[in-house]
Formats: sequence, structure tokens, C-alpha cells
Amino acid sequence: MEKEKRNKLLALIHSQKRAAAIDDEAYVSVLLGIAGVDSASKLETVAQFSAVISALNKVLQQQGKPPMGKSQGLLSPLAWATMKRAEKVLGPSSSTRLAGFLQKMGRKSLEECDDQELRRLQGFLSSIERREHLHGAK
Repeated sequence: MEKEKRNKLLALIHSQKRAAAIDDEAYVSVLLGIAGVDSASKLETVAQFSAVISALNKVLQQQGKPPMGKSQGLLSPLAWATMKRAEKVLGPSSSTRLAGFLQKMGRKSLEECDDQELRRLQGFLSSIERREHLHGAK
């Protein structure tokens, strides 16, 4: 990710934190829960930035404040859908498990994937859903 883009996203996240008036403990809780890091400076991928921006926008909206920035616009629609589906199917460890599968594909992040690779990831998620459904039904 370009340094200038990264700095803008970090500034947006810090602006969201100020606007939401959340304390450091709540802020770190959001970062850990969403991206598995304790500081925004440790965010590495567009997907991580996107997820944190989205979560902080939800906090703002719950407070009756307008959202800031657009988290979905950082990824293609298919990459965004893949990230959201991975969160649903893989649960709290989605970032780690998805990163492992991406590594096997020779990619570092969702934003590096073309549409064919994203469809392959969707297939991977479908196979996990089917497997868990079969094991859960017994």
C-alpha cells in the first residue's frame, strides 16, 4: 500500500476515534476484535483498514453521528463481499485463516487478487460452510 494512502487511512481512523469520543481501552478493543492488532499503526492490508473504518463508523452511527470516510470503497465489490463472507464463515480467526489461504495462492491480501482468484476464495469458503454444516448436523 502506498505510504500516502496509508497515512490518509490512519488519519481517518484517528479522526473517527476522536469523533466517537471513545477511550483508549474501547479503541484498542475494536482494533483487536476487528484486525487482531492493538494499534492502528500495525494495520497492514486494505481489508484490515476497511474493516476497522467500518466498525468505527458503526460506533459513530450508534451515537447518532454521521459516518466518516467509506470503508467499502477501498476494495472492489467482489473483494469486499469475499472479506465479509470470510468473517461470517471463518469467525474471529478469519484474518489469519484467509491470510494462510492467500499465501498458498501467492498473494498477500485480497486487494491483490483478480476476480478469478476471488471466486476461488469464495469456493474455499463454500467448501468450509458445507463441511461445517455436515459436521454440525450429526
